[in-house]
Order: sequence, then structure tokens, then C-alpha cells
Amino acid sequence: MAYPKIIFSLVASLYCAAAWGQPASDAAAKRAAMASAILPGAGQFVNHQAWKAPIAWGILAGSGYFLRSRDYAILGVGAAYLFQVLDAYSSGFLVHFDVSPTLVGSVSPCPQPLAPLGAKIQLSWP
Repeated sequence: MAYPKIIFSLVASLYCAAAWGQPASDAAAKRAAMASAILPGAGQFVNHQAWKAPIAWGILAGSGYFLRSRDYAILGVGAAYLFQVLDAYSSGFLVHFDVSPTLVGSVSPCPQPLAPLGAKIQLSWP
């Protein structure tokens, strides 16, 4: 049975090729999306967000539970599958995001010529 070895090597090569020569944030996002596309919920584990994987599995299982509406079930499972891949991809960019307590926010009035009220929100890292 050479087929499992061929499939495993193909998946491993795609997994590595998705991140070859990319910046670190792009590489993490592509790896997570590729893992999530191969196995639903795997991208959430790659992003160290294991608590999201059972949610993705539950949504996939729940969206395919329409007994009388087969077409809606197929569309629901497809949409849930794409959303969990998109979640893994977008979270891959935020894995190494610096969330430090030194974030400073300020709100100040900002009058505009045609608007009666205006506000400016400014965020900065010292």
C-alpha cells in the first residue's frame, strides 16, 4: 500500500511549500490555512488556538444536519468549511502580534466643516 505514503508526502510537501521563502507572518498564515484545508480544525491547532477547533467541528457537523434539505446542507457545510479556513488564515497573521500593556489610546474632538460633531481616536505604542 504505497498510496498512504504518497498522500502523506504530497500533503507534507504542500504544507512546507506554502511557507517557503515567505515572511514569518505570511508563512504562519499560509501554514494554518493549508492545515485547516487538509483537516478541518488543524489550522486552529497550528495557531495555538485549540479552543476554536471544537467550535469549527461543531459548526461543520451542525450545518450538515438538515435532513430534508440536502442542497442547503451541502451549501452549509461548504460555507462552514471555508469560514474555518478563513479563520485559521486570518488568525495566522495575528499569532505573533504584540499585545503589550503599553498601548496608549486617546479620544479628542475633531470638528469637521460639514459635520456638527467629530471625534478622533488615536492609538500609539510608546
